[in-house]
Amino acid sequence: MTKTIIAILVVVVTIVLTIAVILGTLFLIVFGGLYVWGRISGRRPEPGKQQPSNPASPTLPRTRREHTDAVTAVAFDPSGDWLASVSRDRTLHLGSLKWEGSEHVLPAFYPGPVAVGHSDRNGTRVATGRFRREDEDSAAEPDIEIWRNADFREPSVQISVPDIRRVLALTFDVEADKLTALVSLRDSKMDERRRRLRVFEYDLRPVGNIYSPAEYDVSDGVPIYDGQEAVAALSATGRYVGCRTKYTDETGVVSYGVGVWDVAEEKWKHRFGGREAMPHMIFAVTSDGETVFSGREDDPGRDHKFGGSEWYDGLYVWDAANALPEGAEEAKPEPGMYGSRGMALSRDEKLFATPLGEAGALTVYDRERREQTQAFRRPQPESENNRWGNNVWCVAFAPDGKTVVTGHADGEIWAWGLPDRAADL
Repeated sequence: MTKTIIAILVVVVTIVLTIAVILGTLFLIVFGGLYVWGRISGRRPEPGKQQPSNPASPTLPRTRREHTDAVTAVAFDPSGDWLASVSRDRTLHLGSLKWEGSEHVLPAFYPGPVAVGHSDRNGTRVATGRFRREDEDSAAEPDIEIWRNADFREPSVQISVPDIRRVLALTFDVEADKLTALVSLRDSKMDERRRRLRVFEYDLRPVGNIYSPAEYDVSDGVPIYDGQEAVAALSATGRYVGCRTKYTDETGVVSYGVGVWDVAEEKWKHRFGGREAMPHMIFAVTSDGETVFSGREDDPGRDHKFGGSEWYDGLYVWDAANALPEGAEEAKPEPGMYGSRGMALSRDEKLFATPLGEAGALTVYDRERREQTQAFRRPQPESENNRWGNNVWCVAFAPDGKTVVTGHADGEIWAWGLPDRAADL
């Protein structure tokens, strides 16, 4: 009898252990598969949410909700491991493009540009610049903050710039020892909408934490019109500024063109002639200062005539071959599409990206071939209350040139694959 009971118990225990092993194996398979899927795809689509296709790159595009308000700037560190984004919700996010690993959410003032630098000696540094409102006191808060990767608990450097209106661009040098900032300054002698441009270079290795910058005036003090978009651009090296120029002919008629200012030489490198009654508002400039991209944003497809001069909204490409002296006839840029808002160059500066045309669209151009190579468009949000949420506010290329990231009005960040670049790298 005892042997029978023992045999029954052995059978029962064996069955229970077998079931446990089977369930454990199924658990590992299911959750292990989900984990691997999450690492590959970054984020699973929300139920019922439309996802655009990118057949040549099965893991892209990716998207995630980073912020609760419009993303005003995005930037990669030199290695491409970190992506920083700032938003009108006054937060700075720093994380991986793969949406995994450590992620930092930091307090930020109303932000403008962002830059990420990295070196073996200094680790990761993140700089953010103020995008100031008209009603804010210029001395109330710092204008530039720099964070270091000691868990990013608090800014390691806070910088205030006298008479500042807003920070337009920031860039680190290779070793993240120097920060270059392009800012617009208030000018009480001129119309409230007009500003002066200045470049500051901050050595981040001072004695006693005294950050005394080198200062450079830009464009001979020519005022610039401060609209809603970036009114000037800084090259990746920090040496050149792309901005508008002002022309006055012999009859006193004022028109506007585009120019490249050499910060080191404190003079114009190129001035591209113009007969436009309205200035260009959005810029990007190459690191050698030989090419400037400019654009306007208004009603798409609408022509304007001012004093016999015709122009349309969109993308213009100006290079040194078209450089003309002051007062010369208008240079002929390459015709573009309509509705530019933001611009970005890849690290090797062979690719150029800008939102054009419809809301949520992004177009990538190959500078050498002088043609469009890729076009993406984020789906229109289904909610009527979020009809403008897919508008692109900012653009950045990954350092390897295989991915371009867009920040949108509703706080989402999208990553788009550029498979055509694989053969070039």
